[in-house]
Amino acid sequence: MLQYLPTPVAELFNREKTDEKDTPIVMVPLRKLIHCSLAVLLIILQAACLDYYLITLNRETYGLAFLAWIVADCFVVGTFVFTDYLAVQYVKRQAALQDPGTDSSEGTLLRHMSILPYGWARWLIYSFVLVAKIVTAFKTFGPSLSDEHIGEINLMEFTIGGTAGVFMLMLEGTEKLTTNAQKHYVRWMQNYVLLEIIDCVEFLTLLFAVAEGGPYAEPFPETLQNIILTFACINLMAPAVALYRLSSRHNRHAETRNRFFLSQTLVGTLFGNLPYFVVRVYLWDSFSLVTGLFAMKNLIGIVKDTKELVAYVQDVARGRLDGSEESVADGGSKQVRVTTCRTKIGKTEAIVIGPTRKRRRKRKGPC
Repeated sequence: MLQYLPTPVAELFNREKTDEKDTPIVMVPLRKLIHCSLAVLLIILQAACLDYYLITLNRETYGLAFLAWIVADCFVVGTFVFTDYLAVQYVKRQAALQDPGTDSSEGTLLRHMSILPYGWARWLIYSFVLVAKIVTAFKTFGPSLSDEHIGEINLMEFTIGGTAGVFMLMLEGTEKLTTNAQKHYVRWMQNYVLLEIIDCVEFLTLLFAVAEGGPYAEPFPETLQNIILTFACINLMAPAVALYRLSSRHNRHAETRNRFFLSQTLVGTLFGNLPYFVVRVYLWDSFSLVTGLFAMKNLIGIVKDTKELVAYVQDVARGRLDGSEESVADGGSKQVRVTTCRTKIGKTEAIVIGPTRKRRRKRKGPC
């Protein structure tokens, strides 16, 4: 079948232990393998381009010392391949545990199987190495770039922008979406988080504005350069927060989606839209740079995120449990109905009736 790998290739991912009982064979979908392979290929191309500039443009000062970045790139690629292998094994274990004849001592059957196992760790390692390269580039050969290096600058901006492509390919390589909450969360990540990555890359390219402006362009203060680098690098690593919910580690616990929306919103506002807006308005006013389009995007994001945060605080103040509605929607913990009654003495007690449904039980006592 086209949707599954050929038998020789699939054997690498589907080695089953010989056992007396039959265990379900989990094949690796061709779609998942294609997206994983494209993500690894994109990472290799991105790393090769950045390594080329780090080595060639710093050769006179540092020699061939920056060849060590190739070792870091191999570690990132190896991490992607290894975590994909672990993800396949995770899916196989969960599928085996669904078999009634499987011994329960072999593992714990999760109520919600992860749709992107180990995705957060994969992104964290990848983004950490990428951030280290970006900081090294701007701190070494970055100040020496001029209008004669427009071709190199455009290619570097295009290469760094490939980060959004890696994130998109990771999301496309998720397992089968089984609940509406999972589908909603992935769609939210494809829109909100992906847009924040693109905004982050564009914000980072502001450091090339001096070189693009020619010899008469006024250089940025070093403090401003450090601010741009700091917030851009934080937001390149921030998607790990959103990916954490889709990982196998989080799905060992009850679903509480609100707190992850809240975490991503706080990170996106405090370390993204708010400082981005301030810096872009400052560059607009002091250096006459064209930053109006993304400044408006940041302003809209601030208003939208603030509205969500206010609504969340109001829900907490009213005593509504965080994530209770989402838990039921995802098939998580069941809601319970609490009934209070007052006795003649004046004491109030709470009686948990059980899952919310139309059923009455006889109760003894004054209630």
